Amino acid sequence: MENLWNGLVRAVELIITFDPEVMQIAGRSLMISVSSTVIASVICIPVACIIHFNEFRGKRFIVVGIIQTLYSVPTVAVGLFVFVFIWRPGHPFHSHGYRRGAGAADYPDSARLDHFRP
Repeated sequence: MENLWNGLVRAVELIITFDPEVMQIAGRSLMISVSSTVIASVICIPVACIIHFNEFRGKRFIVVGIIQTLYSVPTVAVGLFVFVFIWRPGHPFHSHGYRRGAGAADYPDSARLDHFRP
């Protein structure tokens, strides 16, 4: 329990002191989130307008059969599918060593954990 508390205290210290590595990670996460939101909006808003404002054969199947069914899929399952699909051997990202994120390949897993130990 003490290790958990010490790790939490160290994490708060890193955030409060604006540790450069933490800020880089937070910035990258924000950049990816904003980019994915913009890309999804550019694609999905026009498609939603077309589906909503037009009457066509198969509209009910598209809305109920596909779109509403996809709402029931857990986001963890979607993330796992994307992870397995993108990081499979033979994919361009896999061959360039981008399997664990930027800079992660430079450090063994044990060294990465030492950063948060008191």
